[in-house]
Amino acid sequence: MFQNWLGQNNVRDYGTPNTDYDYTGAFRQGMGRSPVNAHFGDMFKMPWHPSFSNESQYYQPGMSAGQWSGNNFSPMMQGSNRQNPLMALLSQLFGGG
Repeated sequence: MFQNWLGQNNVRDYGTPNTDYDYTGAFRQGMGRSPVNAHFGDMFKMPWHPSFSNESQYYQPGMSAGQWSGNNFSPMMQGSNRQNPLMALLSQLFGGG
């Protein structure tokens, strides 16, 4: 089923080092590409995605993240109190501080 979903949604970077989206999470949530703009929603964007925002489930306060206002994306809503996004994600997944 998942492989069919990847094909239906034209996912080409699943399982590669360049993957910046949690496709497994989107699949489990029943999400697909938007018929309007052919993009997936922000919920499963990884912290290294170019338009990672505070709407991602992987966002934590203090992380570098943009913010959406309608269709307008404003990058980096955080100031100097930024964490390395990969370290923040690992901390969220495996605990620690």
